Amino acid sequence: MKSQTKKEHLFPCRIIKAEGNIIGAEKLLCERPLQIGLMETDLAQFNGKSYIILDYGREICGSIRILTFTMSGVCKIRIRFGESVSETCAELGERGASNDHALRDIETYLQNYSDMTFCHTGFRFVRIDFPEETTVNIKSILAVSEIFEAPAVYTYAGKDARVAEIFETAKRTVSLCAQSGYIWDGIKRDRLVWIGDMYPETMSFTTLYGRQKVTERSLDFVKDQTPMPLWMNGMPSYSMWWIIICADYYKATGCADYIKEQLDYMLALTELMDGCVA
Repeated sequence: MKSQTKKEHLFPCRIIKAEGNIIGAEKLLCERPLQIGLMETDLAQFNGKSYIILDYGREICGSIRILTFTMSGVCKIRIRFGESVSETCAELGERGASNDHALRDIETYLQNYSDMTFCHTGFRFVRIDFPEETTVNIKSILAVSEIFEAPAVYTYAGKDARVAEIFETAKRTVSLCAQSGYIWDGIKRDRLVWIGDMYPETMSFTTLYGRQKVTERSLDFVKDQTPMPLWMNGMPSYSMWWIIICADYYKATGCADYIKEQLDYMLALTELMDGCVA
């Protein structure tokens, strides 16, 4: 059951849009050493009020990392993350844009000779707005991506290219939702272990990777958070889904040792449910 969260640094693959007095924006696309030095030369320079929208090529669960060289004064920037370009340009409250659950629209400060990482959310695009009064020289703006990684026990071997593409997208989606050590139902949602929502994720995750600690840790977490006679996540049907997940997980992996540890709780839960039936 060896597994790990893979962290990688991604340079932007293209500039969607850049407005204002910007010199050398294309240099942000170049792979560079991830370290600021005193003799940096190939920098992107933002002079006064300007903004840039960067594309990292695919959905990411993670953060943005900015390597700043120097600036002429106080540099308060605005960072907006989005799964679409329009989301990076939306104001809070516009078309559902919000900071619920995971911050995706913030104001913060850059510093001279700094290497700082901001936020943690789901995104592909990032927009950064710079203030009017400052000139700032930036070496790199990277995405820090985190994703669950383990040897796959199943891969799609068919010849249908479209199905293969759908399979890889689904695999990446569920792997992004497991990068924290627990299984979430979405990297931009409330980041809880919703046990009812977890059923399709657990089945796809188990099909892909077999028996994994992250699955059992998530099942245990909800059980430990729900002493009798409470219902998981406050809903009776979700406690039923917990039993279904355990049963199908056992069928798929043969994890008799794990299931034996759940039997006392299962018995108490079935008695609780039985008490609800006239």
